[in-house]
Parts: sequence; C-alpha cells; structure tokens
Amino acid sequence: NGEEYLDSSLKFVFQEHLAVSSLHPTMGSVTGNTLVTVYGTFGNSHYTCRFGFSMVPARLRSQTSVICNSPPSREGLSALEISANQVDWTKNRKRFQYHPRQALASLLPSTGTLEGQTTVQIFGSNFQIAPVHCKFGSYIIEGTFVDSNLVLCTAPIWNKPGSVSFEISQNAQDYTDMGLTDRKSTRLNSSHPRYL
Repeated sequence: NGEEYLDSSLKFVFQEHLAVSSLHPTMGSVTGNTLVTVYGTFGNSHYTCRFGFSMVPARLRSQTSVICNSPPSREGLSALEISANQVDWTKNRKRFQYHPRQALASLLPSTGTLEGQTTVQIFGSNFQIAPVHCKFGSYIIEGTFVDSNLVLCTAPIWNKPGSVSFEISQNAQDYTDMGLTDRKSTRLNSSHPRYL
C-alpha cells in the first residue's frame, strides 16, 4: 500500500564510480591467458573483466589496479571494461590487441662470441609492430622489429661457452615458449661467430 514495508535483511550497496585509466600489457596472443593489469579507480569488491563480449574473473591488487587473464579470442582489438556486478560496466573503452600466434623458425647466426655484440636475425611469423624483448637464457635485452617475419637482437656478454635457450616477447610477458612455440637455442663460444 506504499506505507507498510516488509522487514528484510536484504541490502543494496551503492559503490563509487569505476574508471579504467590504462592497462598493461596492451596486446597478447589469440590463445589467451595473458595476465593483464588494469589501472584505474576501484573499491573493495569482486570485479569482472570483459574483453569484448567475453567475461573473466578479476583479482583486486590495490585501490588502483586489478588483474585478469585474457580469454581466447579472434585477432583484432577488444574493448576491455570492468564491472563489480556484471551489469554496470566502465565505458572507458581501453583497447587490448589480440595477435596471431607467433612462431620462431630460425636464428642467423646461431652462434656468437662470449664478448657479445653479435647481431642475430630472428626469422619467424606474426611479429608485431611493437617493442621486442629478446631472452638469451634468463638475460633479457631489447630487440628491434623489422617486419612481420624478422626481428633483430644483439647477443649479450656471456660468462662461459655453451648453448642457451632463446625466446622473444612483444609484451614483456608472454615469451615464445609459453604456449606460443618451441624454444630455439643459440650457442655462445669463445671463438668468432660461425654464420650459417
């Protein structure tokens, strides 16, 4: 009757406005599972990330960031939004780029001196116009994108002869042996480089 209300323990919670300011990394493979940090304004709640139309759980790191794993998707751009109730979503439309699986085919040369400074050509497929990180063993250096089939890396100084694994990443997180392709190896010798 508009005057008598049932006593109930149900509660409705009003929350502060959510906003997304940036995300990192901004790209990942179509296979998904890239750990994305979303920066913005968040409260103490349970959040959901939405990549395009695909929703995945988010984990609160702080009042200014949440993290979520990208779901598999087709190649292209997806708007990433956040919600605390899966109804009201942010409208900041920050973009996450899905790229095809990258593959390494060969290294030229595949050997170098312990003194480093050998320029290594990495041939493969689906390289993106983005920063390149080259990983010799556990040592990471910046590389150079040339085109979708070629990147360049300069071998670092090494402490002893032997083979080390070689991988690349274009989002500083997903390296080519982590679900993208097999590792390639390069051998670091005390002699001069041997060109293939």
